[in-house]
Amino acid sequence: RTISGIIERDLGLSYKLLRMVNTVYCESKQRITSISRALVHIGLSELRRWVPILMLKDLRRPDNAEAIKLSIIRGKMMDLIAVELGEERESSDYFFTGLFSFIDVLMHQSMEQILKGLPLSNEVKEALMGEQNKYRRCLDYVTGCETASWDSEDFEKTALIDSKKFMRF
Repeated sequence: RTISGIIERDLGLSYKLLRMVNTVYCESKQRITSISRALVHIGLSELRRWVPILMLKDLRRPDNAEAIKLSIIRGKMMDLIAVELGEERESSDYFFTGLFSFIDVLMHQSMEQILKGLPLSNEVKEALMGEQNKYRRCLDYVTGCETASWDSEDFEKTALIDSKKFMRF
């Protein structure tokens, strides 16, 4: 009820949530018309993933649309890699590391300043600040894939999953 009340006070977020939950992605047989039913339908763990994405879209302008798209792709890739590595329980931290990897560029603020206001784990914040840990290694791997550096010797040494499995993603 509390979460429902918070979302209902934000017209834009309410609209986006109802649109999302009534898409084919959510596979609802009946039209969902209330925020509380939408929350029950998708669940809290799925809501935790979607709210930042819906909010990122509010930052979208013609000059940063690609950065937003790349952030979402990074988040999803890191989520899939986490599952492949057997880290399903921490997949949301992997997801958020990828999703927020461009947040400083999108918001025109320092990463340190932005991270102070985000309720992320310390390990995710450290990874976003460039400190080496499992989230940062995964982010570096994903960015290496983006730049097609898979032929480099360094990339092969840091590969987290077999390249054949990676190509399935």
